[in-house]
Amino acid sequence: MRIVLFLTCFNDTMFPDTGRAVVHVLERLGHTVGFPQEQTCRGQMHFDTGYRPEAVPLVERFTRTFAAYDSVVTPSASCAGMTRDSHPVPARNHGSAALQEEVAGLAPRVHEFPGSLTDVLGVTDVEARFPHRVAYRPRLVRPPAATSPRRPRSLSASSGARTANTTSTRRREEGGKR
Repeated sequence: MRIVLFLTCFNDTMFPDTGRAVVHVLERLGHTVGFPQEQTCRGQMHFDTGYRPEAVPLVERFTRTFAAYDSVVTPSASCAGMTRDSHPVPARNHGSAALQEEVAGLAPRVHEFPGSLTDVLGVTDVEARFPHRVAYRPRLVRPPAATSPRRPRSLSASSGARTANTTSTRRREEGGKR
């Protein structure tokens, strides 16, 4: 399987070790990970602020950059959600028929990191230990299609971590009740 890392602008700028850690885990599990130098913004700022026609060149570039890979892995659930759930909108409304087709073909191959481990690679134990209390805060920006709160919890449980239930997690699990 040809796996590629999509390291988002935020992660690359603020937390560059995150991308290195993702690659380290995937390589330790026996996979080769590519990193196309031509990757750039996927257009979320444009899309979210109403500049959807201006997002089309970024959607085209993202699609062209990652088209040759079997699995696109990103440490950001928001970025996975944007490319899977939102890229079809500017492609349909402002792009060509060819772009719509290319986006539809790529979207199912874009995964946030925990989902790539559990759903694509079938990993339930990353063979790492972290016997401490951790907090998991589900993403709040994108719809839940690209990620599931159970994935990180199942992986953290195999590492020996104890997951704390944050307020936002409890609210989501209780259907938004306060």
